[in-house]
Formats: sequence, C-alpha cells, structure tokens
Amino acid sequence: MIEVVQMAEQIESACREIQRLSGQLDKLGQRQAEAAAEYDKAIAIALVKLKNGEEMDVFGMKVKSPPATTSEKIAKGLCYQERLNADLAESALKACQQKLRAAEAILSGRQSKNRYLDSE
Repeated sequence: MIEVVQMAEQIESACREIQRLSGQLDKLGQRQAEAAAEYDKAIAIALVKLKNGEEMDVFGMKVKSPPATTSEKIAKGLCYQERLNADLAESALKACQQKLRAAEAILSGRQSKNRYLDSE
C-alpha cells in the first residue's frame, strides 16, 4: 500500500513539473523571438551604416565603405553579441521543450506502473 501512495506522490510531482515547464515555454518563446528580431535589426543597422560610408570600429580596426561582397560578413561580425543572444535564447527554448517531453514520458511511465499496482 505504501508503494501505491509513493507512486501517487511521484505522479503528482511529475504533473507539477509538467505545469512548471509548460509555463516557461511562452516566456522562452517570447525571449527567443525578441532576440532573433534584435539580431536582424542590428544587422540591418550595421549594413546601412556600412553602405552609407559611415566609419565603423570593427574590433579595433576602422572600416569605411567596404566592398559590397564583404559588407554582410562585417555586419555579422559587428552583431556577434546579438547573434549569441539569439542562439542562447533558441537553445533555452529547445532545452525546455526537451525537458517537457521527458517529464511527460516519466509521467506516462509512472501512470502505467500505478495502473499495475492498482490491479494487484
């Protein structure tokens, strides 16, 4: 009988974890979208500045009116922090989704075991 009570507690714990992770998904999804938008915005600003001939400091080196073929690569380098933030936000969202799937699998297993214990 004690095992049935412990299993019920474990099922309840798994349900709470699923609710917690589900609640984080919206927040992490919003953060990921905002970080991706900030990266796109930063790239656009850097490209416009480069195209307009504005002198820019690229890690201690001055760049002004680079060839069009290298402008995008330079802009990406200038916006490395925004890209890092976007990648980290995407990684956090994916990790939360994986944890949620794992928690759901654990709950399913515990529910199956509980049905077995109930039938004894």
